[in-house]
Amino acid sequence: EQELVSKLCGKRDSLADPDRFLHWLTLQLQSQMNVLVRGNSQQLLEYFSSTVLGILILKEKTYIFGCGDGCFAINGVLTIKEPLDGNVPPYLVYGLLDQRSLNVPMQDWALTLFSIVDTETVETMLLGTDGAQTLLEHVSLDELLSNEVLFSNPYAIGKLLFRTNRDTSHIDWEQRKTVTQKGPLDDDTTIVLIQRKKLES
Repeated sequence: EQELVSKLCGKRDSLADPDRFLHWLTLQLQSQMNVLVRGNSQQLLEYFSSTVLGILILKEKTYIFGCGDGCFAINGVLTIKEPLDGNVPPYLVYGLLDQRSLNVPMQDWALTLFSIVDTETVETMLLGTDGAQTLLEHVSLDELLSNEVLFSNPYAIGKLLFRTNRDTSHIDWEQRKTVTQKGPLDDDTTIVLIQRKKLES
């Protein structure tokens, strides 16, 4: 992991060609996946069938990229990345497997550039896996981005997810039983919040 970060820092100058940079990063991540499970196809599918989202913040430009379904927001403007036709999420790991046996489209599974913005214009950012879309049906984006506790307390987001996803129970008097309704977050829900730090004068 530290080796990959070091390589990433050394590649910053290549951002003049974002597509070339993301191709390089795709190969690096796929290589790491292979190494971690020693090329075991079953374990690759089990452990790495997941969305990859990233933000690279440099002095002049900020880059948002990824592979998979999920969402991101810049200054409160939300963008949803939908799965492919047939509800097939475009996972990066598919590029390492026999796509015909997986019943997924034959294509180049790689990181894609979602957005480039001027860094000086960025005040808040959110990255979220597909489960975050369900979270936003119960907690507004404005509430997430304006709640200072979520930025200052490293445990606050976890507590928010726990509260939102609590099971609820009620008594069905007609059937004479207690009915339990599971929490609404039925999919992986991971979010990252970023806020521009205001320096004290």
